[in-house]
Amino acid sequence: MMEIKVLSLTLQCRRRPIVIDFSDHITFFHGPTSVGKSSIGKFISFCFGGDYVSGHAFDQELVSVMLSARINNNEVYFERAARRSRQVQVTWRTPSDEVISVLAPIDPESTPIIENSVYNLSDLLFFLVGSEPIMVKRSKFDEGSPLIRLSFRDIFWYCHLVQTDLDSSFFNLEHPFKRLKSRDVMRFFVGLYSDKLNGLEIEIEEVRKQRIGRLEAAKQVTEFLRQFGYSSTNLISEEVDSLQQELDESKSSLTSSRQSYLSETHFADELRSQLRELSRQISNEEISSQDLLDKIADQESLKAELISTKVKLTRVDIASPVLSKVTFELCPCCGTSVNSPSYPEEGRCTLCGRYPTFHEEASTNIQARNNLTLSDINLRISELDRSISKHREALLNQEDLIAHYKSEKAILDRRLSEELTQYDSAYLSQTREIERHIATLEEKIRNLEKVSQLPEAISNLEREIADLSNKEDELIEEIKQEKNSLTEVDRRVSKIESYFLEALIETDIPYIDQNDRVEINRTTWIPSIIKSESPEEKQDFYSVSDGIRPLWNIDYALAVHRVSEEFHLPLPTLLIIDSPMKNIGNRLDRDIVINFYKYLYQLSEGPLANTQFLIMDQEFIEPDDQDLDLSERLMTRDDPSYPPLIPYYQEPQ
Repeated sequence: MMEIKVLSLTLQCRRRPIVIDFSDHITFFHGPTSVGKSSIGKFISFCFGGDYVSGHAFDQELVSVMLSARINNNEVYFERAARRSRQVQVTWRTPSDEVISVLAPIDPESTPIIENSVYNLSDLLFFLVGSEPIMVKRSKFDEGSPLIRLSFRDIFWYCHLVQTDLDSSFFNLEHPFKRLKSRDVMRFFVGLYSDKLNGLEIEIEEVRKQRIGRLEAAKQVTEFLRQFGYSSTNLISEEVDSLQQELDESKSSLTSSRQSYLSETHFADELRSQLRELSRQISNEEISSQDLLDKIADQESLKAELISTKVKLTRVDIASPVLSKVTFELCPCCGTSVNSPSYPEEGRCTLCGRYPTFHEEASTNIQARNNLTLSDINLRISELDRSISKHREALLNQEDLIAHYKSEKAILDRRLSEELTQYDSAYLSQTREIERHIATLEEKIRNLEKVSQLPEAISNLEREIADLSNKEDELIEEIKQEKNSLTEVDRRVSKIESYFLEALIETDIPYIDQNDRVEINRTTWIPSIIKSESPEEKQDFYSVSDGIRPLWNIDYALAVHRVSEEFHLPLPTLLIIDSPMKNIGNRLDRDIVINFYKYLYQLSEGPLANTQFLIMDQEFIEPDDQDLDLSERLMTRDDPSYPPLIPYYQEPQ
């Protein structure tokens, strides 16, 4: 039994959160249509991985939904963003007081999100209730058919009776795609699948996959060896020894070839010696050439300095006669006017009053000395010109000599290259062929050493296949024994039939009495009413009137939940009933509705005392027992005291 009870539902809207609390036993929401009653159950389903609840108010205002639930005495929170979200944030506290939060995808992931078997929200719900995910065979007629998962959503069909499906669908048992899973859920409920049987079938499925995989691998390896003619390990070892001997001979040949190369290239030694001598001479001559360039640069620099000195002396000779007769109108030191000199005596300087020592004879001597210096400078410049000219001539000769040596070296280089190329071509051709052969042999040996392990690997695979086959036979026998031990199946099905008939009678469904009986088809799992007076006449969900169909659905769910609680079957202890009074109006007696609720309240205090009921209907039918754990909420469109699901929202006009 899956102990699941919802505690509260929080709708996080744009303006403020809306919290709906649930009673631990019965919570009754009632009121007119379009106030959000059905949406409460749909949002619970939404947090368990169901589809988004579409609607203008929710599309405009809803941000996220959070459901608080108690699962196996653990408080668990489910939070899911509105609209396009395909993930649910699940948070719970472990017995060791550790808080765990997991972002669980609706669709299975390729890797587990926790443990080794939890791949999505459905697996996580099974994990929280302490159960393994339910696996059933895809085909009910093939024993080797692969297993597929039954999701929590498949089981929840029997826990959430949706208003729109109450009069049109009987637990998806007629749905073209969902009916097989709905039938599997019923088979699991009644015990045609047990936890042990489920585990055995999961195990045998894995054993079969392993056996088939190893069988295919052994077949492919055997075919591979057969194509290359290796039927035994001895043949492979003989070929490896032969290849190893050939490899040793090739390596020996390569070593001899390399040694002969070193001894047979002596013809190039003389050329190499000449090239080394030429390289040495070129280096020496280039050093001499650089020395000449340095000398020329030094002498040209000295020549430039002498020319500069010559120019300065010439300027002094020109300036002296010019400046000797200069008179001043203003003192060059203080700027005082000297038009009336302070020293008018002849022979004195009008500025300083001294008698000048300069005279014509001294001027003549200075000029003669300057002329002599200029003559020496000119002579030195001429000598430098001759020296520079000789050095330039020597530099040209030096460059010609270097060019000559380089030309000779280039000729010798080409000659050495040609002779070595002619010799190396034959040598390289020979050695490369040997090296290629060695590489080929080494690769063959490596491959054969790997291949040599294949026969042993095949033997190991054959032993594993035999072990897996024995294991599979053992599991098949265990499955047969487990199926034979499921003696409670008929009893449980009979219980559902009797409880369903009881519910129909207690609800006072027309044309059904104590003498009738219910028969559940073990293939379709659709119940039929067989009349006592005419056994050939059967009445089922699809043949009764529209007004009766919702109660037919609900009564069957009550019967299934009773059997589940009685035999501790894997069904959540939660039943959401949406609009039992649907289609019941003036056409049918109101007593049917009262009888139905009276019967439901009786079950909630007795056989279904551990089941939590959430009921959405147009009218609240009070129980006779006022001590019943029941909370009710009236929801209206216009009365602020009894607001709709989103109180502040106003439909656009």
